[in-house]
Order: sequence, then structure tokens, then C-alpha cells
Amino acid sequence: PLSNQRLIRLVNQSLGKMVYLILFLMGLGLAYVENLGSNLAVIFEVAAIMLGSITACNLLVLWWLDRRSPPTHQAEHVKQPNKLHMLWESLQLCFVVLAGVGLGLLLDLRALPIDRLSEWALMLLLLLIGIQMRNSGMHLRQILLNPWGMKIAATVIVSSWLGSLLASQLLGMPFAHGLAMSSSFGWYSLSGILVADKLGPVLGSAAFINDLGRELIAILIIPI
Repeated sequence: PLSNQRLIRLVNQSLGKMVYLILFLMGLGLAYVENLGSNLAVIFEVAAIMLGSITACNLLVLWWLDRRSPPTHQAEHVKQPNKLHMLWESLQLCFVVLAGVGLGLLLDLRALPIDRLSEWALMLLLLLIGIQMRNSGMHLRQILLNPWGMKIAATVIVSSWLGSLLASQLLGMPFAHGLAMSSSFGWYSLSGILVADKLGPVLGSAAFINDLGRELIAILIIPI
């Protein structure tokens, strides 16, 4: 763990900037998709069906888990963060992507190695997250020895995959593509780049919108 407070602050500040950089690069790549106007309809259709199907399966299976084996611990009553502020922070990420698209439409920057820059930025982001987790005092043992938390996590994982298989069937998409789009579990800065790299910027953008939507839904319903 880091002991230098200046370094810790630098890591924390750099994390937020890396997320913005990754999403900006994703928007830049999206600007150079052929037939962008017609592809936007595809992006939103895929994202909406994927988000609706996954969320429905998540909530249904979590309700089943709660009925089958309710938690034995007492809920902690802590002060909830301002949901509107958190929603606004999440929506700002959409504006960063749009700014990347806008710049890409105004200037031809295809000579830049956008995919390579995105990959490097993602690797650096993951490194910074690892450093931050180590300095937060969180130990892997604490996570793994929390049976109720592990049940919830396993339920969300499996139900997300089930929802993506259903969405893939509705969209006529290969099951492997649907599973890839559902397996970042709301981590939009990861899914946008990885899916775009392997499956193209159209599905990468749909994965970003899907995961951002999952985060917004979580912000709204977890306190409830």
C-alpha cells in the first residue's frame, strides 16, 4: 500500500481522468463508423433490448433468492448519497462520448492509433484501480467470506447471462456476442473498449449504453 498522501491523491484523481479519456476515445472511434446515422438506430435498439432483458432477469432471480434464503444479518442504516448528484455524474459520461463523436465528425483523426491508445488507457485504468483497492484497506478475504454478498454476486452474474441469451434470441445475435455484452456488469469504461475492439464500434457503443443504464438503475434501486 502507498503511504505518500500526494501519490494516493494523484492515483484517485487520475482514475476519473482515465475514465473520461477512454470514453472520449470510444466516441472518436464511433465517429468513423460507416453509415453512422443508420447505425445509431441499431445501437439504441441493441442497448434497449439488452438492458431490458438483463434487468428483468436480474430483478426476477434476486426476488427468488430473497424469498428462498432471506439474509440473516441486520441491514446497516447509513446515510445515503445524493442520487440526483450520482445520476448527473453518470450522465456526464454520455456527454464525453458525444464530445468524442463531435470532434471526430469535425476533424479527420483516423491517422491516430485510436484502438491502441484506448487499449493502453484501459490497462492503465485497471492498474490504478488495483492500487486504489489495495489502499482502501479492502482484503480479498473480506469479500470471499461474505456468503450473502457472494450469493447476490453469483445470482447477478448468472441472471445477467440468462438475460443476454434471451436478448440475443430476440435480436438474432450470436449467443457469444450477447454474453460478451452482459459480462461487464455495469462497468461501462471496460465494456465499451473491449467489445468495440473485438466486435466493432457499433456493438461497443451498445455495450457502453447498456452498462451505463445498468449503473443508473442500480443507483436508483439499491437504496430502495
